[in-house]
Amino acid sequence: MICVKLIKDIQLRQLMIQAQKYETISVGIVQFYHLIASEQETIDTKTSVNTYLKNLMHYIHQNFLVAAKFIQSRIVKKSDNLSNVWIQSLKKSIDSKISKMIKNKSEAVQVLRVNIENEENIIKNIIKANQRK
Repeated sequence: MICVKLIKDIQLRQLMIQAQKYETISVGIVQFYHLIASEQETIDTKTSVNTYLKNLMHYIHQNFLVAAKFIQSRIVKKSDNLSNVWIQSLKKSIDSKISKMIKNKSEAVQVLRVNIENEENIIKNIIKANQRK
């Protein structure tokens, strides 16, 4: 796993692995709801499910951006940043889409922790909503 070699900080590594697991679960949940979307009984049910899924994918995307920013900071040499157009474009894209700017590893850990907690809550709410049926 690339995560083990690239990330030496144990706490950050564990959060990245946990974020990857939630990403996998979330993609499965979204696919499942996509398949049964036509069977939802009311418009309110469809709207609440779509809101859950939209928020879930938002946090997954934010975790991806945090990981991309961290990997970019570790792999790319600072001197190469100025001359490489692709790297500049990637950096600009990440910076424009990330919710909270990350300046160091502790901020990355905090953002990942909050996003993972939000993902857990959304998944729990989806489970609760479906237990009633």
